[in-house]
Amino acid sequence: MTRERFQVNYLSVVDGKMDYDKINEFCELENMGINSQENINLEMQILEKFEEKTTYTNGRYETKLLWKDDQSRLNNNYEIAKKRLFNLNDKFKRDKNLYLNYKEIIQQQLKDGIVEYANCEPNNTCPGYFMPHHAVIREQKETTKVRICFDASSKSKG
Repeated sequence: MTRERFQVNYLSVVDGKMDYDKINEFCELENMGINSQENINLEMQILEKFEEKTTYTNGRYETKLLWKDDQSRLNNNYEIAKKRLFNLNDKFKRDKNLYLNYKEIIQQQLKDGIVEYANCEPNNTCPGYFMPHHAVIREQKETTKVRICFDASSKSKG
């Protein structure tokens, strides 16, 4: 004796006019607080600044980075950067060739305006963020055996 299997599908059709006002009201309630006028105005200001700073030069677009004006919220990472620099200096003492390569790269970056000197007092009251860096050594590379890796996301207490 075999059993027969049945499959039942249910389809409901509602004939009527869609109430768009109710749907719009529901969506506004769902998004309450997400799209405040203050956020929209800020986004428009940022977009305007971006458009002002964007230029089309030699077949490509160039734009400046949009920095926040309030730098006071940056933590003081002077001690971390200093400690990493001392660790790097210890490596230089063990490997003079690494030191010479690193020095050459830093001098070129100073010349190109990529990095700058940080003239600070020993009491580390300098404003700003000190970007720790270290050497990446890849002997198997043909062109660049040593490169500098900047750690822009280093964390500090505070």
